[in-house]
Amino acid sequence: MHNACVDCIDSYANPVGLTLADSAADAANCTLWESDYAVVALVVIDEPIASKLKSSHGEGLAILSQKLGEKRRKHKIVDGYLILAIAHDMNTYRSPALDEENRVVGSDDLHGTIQSLESDLYLCRKQIIWPVGDPDDPSAWEERIRRIPILSLPFAKSAAANADSTLISLCKDDEILMRQLANASEDEIIILIESYIGDSDDVSTIL
Repeated sequence: MHNACVDCIDSYANPVGLTLADSAADAANCTLWESDYAVVALVVIDEPIASKLKSSHGEGLAILSQKLGEKRRKHKIVDGYLILAIAHDMNTYRSPALDEENRVVGSDDLHGTIQSLESDLYLCRKQIIWPVGDPDDPSAWEERIRRIPILSLPFAKSAAANADSTLISLCKDDEILMRQLANASEDEIIILIESYIGDSDDVSTIL
């Protein structure tokens, strides 16, 4: 499951110039990717337990802090990203028993821990990911990995380019419509294009 997650992230990291680092961090179950502008650390958690997620967060943060410190001592200012991968399909995860007021019984509030860690901006950005399906299948990790901004950049640019190309194609012979689009809100853009190409097309999928 660790290799599957690493392989999937690596396929997204390479297009943005992030390469696997030769590091002793693997001894702590941590994998690093580096570039001139960023360091990404991955820690895989075998079980969906809040206490393990918290301890892995601390370990990954320590390794990432050390690596960022090394970069800064060389006068390189880089961004840091910590990815915590839970090797369990969270769509099938069942929270601990709730009391009559829907409060989690005990301390293992995994979903609450995920929200807390992802909202914490100390040192670096944190992303919690998990597979959709078999954790040993690299493709099962894609859905969450594509939500990580630094890794999804090429795909976002591609989508934006496709949208721009479609709009230009629709409007190239209509200068009036182009001027209207330039000053329109998103809802107004949809209405304008629907009136231009007909209601049968789902224009919202373009934008």
